[in-house]
Amino acid sequence: MKKKSLAVLLALTLTAGALTACGNSGSATTGPAESASQQTAEAGTEAGTQADTEAAAAGTVQLPLTEETQTLTAWMSIDSTTANNITTYAETPAAQEAERRTNVHIEYSHPATTATQEQFNLLVASGNLPDIMWYNSNSAKYTGGMDALIDDGIFLDLTDYLQYMPNYVAAMKRNAETELQCKTDTGRYAVAWMLNIEKEWDWGGPLIRKDWLDDCGLEVPVTYDDWYEMLKAFKEQKGATIPMLTGSKEFYNMLEDLNAGYGVTDDFINKDGKATYAPITDDYRDFMKLMSQWYAEGLIDPEFMTRDTGDQSTIANAQTGVLLFSVWTYPSVFETKYSQEWVPAPYPVKSEGETAHLGWQQYEICSDALGITTSCKDPVLAAKWIDYFFSEEGSLLKNYGIEGETFEYIDGEPQLNEMVRNAKADGTKSNYDFLGVALTGIYDWKNSLYGNEEKNLVCYDVWDASTDGSYVMPPISMTSEEGAEYSAIMGDITTYVQECTVKFITGAMDPDSDWDGFVSQIQSMGIDQAAEYQQAALDRYFAR
Repeated sequence: MKKKSLAVLLALTLTAGALTACGNSGSATTGPAESASQQTAEAGTEAGTQADTEAAAAGTVQLPLTEETQTLTAWMSIDSTTANNITTYAETPAAQEAERRTNVHIEYSHPATTATQEQFNLLVASGNLPDIMWYNSNSAKYTGGMDALIDDGIFLDLTDYLQYMPNYVAAMKRNAETELQCKTDTGRYAVAWMLNIEKEWDWGGPLIRKDWLDDCGLEVPVTYDDWYEMLKAFKEQKGATIPMLTGSKEFYNMLEDLNAGYGVTDDFINKDGKATYAPITDDYRDFMKLMSQWYAEGLIDPEFMTRDTGDQSTIANAQTGVLLFSVWTYPSVFETKYSQEWVPAPYPVKSEGETAHLGWQQYEICSDALGITTSCKDPVLAAKWIDYFFSEEGSLLKNYGIEGETFEYIDGEPQLNEMVRNAKADGTKSNYDFLGVALTGIYDWKNSLYGNEEKNLVCYDVWDASTDGSYVMPPISMTSEEGAEYSAIMGDITTYVQECTVKFITGAMDPDSDWDGFVSQIQSMGIDQAAEYQQAALDRYFAR
């Protein structure tokens, strides 16, 4: 079980940041003599002394951030469970403690949890922007990407403000990949991303009935041949009517578990720096041939297109021995509910010793971020407030709250106390009811795993170790024009590929005789132009 303490990881982060930030005084952390940050500082919070800056760069924080209490407005998403209990994050103990420490009062406003993108768009269009604004790469994003946020006058370019954010600089400079992803395509900084304390695990992967493996005299499968032997044995020896349950209404959404060993998905992959549309490759055809064979032999759920993701009836009735896409489904659940023993399996590969190149690739960068808007009355203070949650003290407050109230130290590590964990367990509250402060900072995602059984946690180690993720497309960004044209092309192509994928598997189309026509049709629909947009965005990403 991989584990590092919060204190150790933060110490490593701050040490690396101190060496990097102090050693590059002429880099992006320092703006030109007449920078926007200096002009703003004259009208708002004055810049600290050189001694203060050097101390902050070494990981300390000068508190309070302002001598007199100042108010900043912030628009942020609110957790849906938390929204049932409180009106605003300002009511949480951690937010109140943050105000006491920093002397910065945050006047929060929260969009409805069901319409964040729509309300993000409306807020931007209104021009009535708060000082600090939440951004999410999935559910509250800006058409045209991160550079457009700056160029269109929505967010400030934080490049000149990084001198007030030494802890954020330290965190994003932990490795080259994270620093790359924190920049825009032009090398600017539009937001301060929330950063994981370390990369998250692969959160999904195959689970297999260990008791059935033992009964059949089999080991946990590694190769596709092993998988075939296992599925046949489950059908013939254990009477499984559905040896493998895909766990989704649509099989093509499940490819992340089975396809990894073939190096394909139903979308673009990053193959050695080249944007490649996987569904028209020979590897995809070979994978379709394998799935077609397994389907014909009754090894795959015949109702894979209609069965609900949460349907566990075949598991409860001992008709299934393999579950795919088992994110958040723990072996201990099956043991308790059904008296069945389940274990994780690595993504299958063609030959033993190979490593899969796809999977649930995770990064240190999260999808949440905060931007400082062009309407902000004191950008320097806003930058310092955001930076506080990347410091050791601020990170502890963000993730665990107040010692004695929401957490205790156990064996030298912070652990959420019984009050918090019990409230989470019964579903009435979430972490955010106690810890809602800011959707940025260092995020210790492992604090939600406290008390989980080892048999559950080992799953993520197994899945994570079975893929290097090298073919996964990084978080690239297209321009507004590219994005619009790309979407117009890919809408029809994606629908066509998904329909044909099902037909290949069920035998309605033949992966050999119908393949050339399948590829030609996709090419006639403009896949080459779409690939050019993907490649241009990928090239810009690596050029950051």
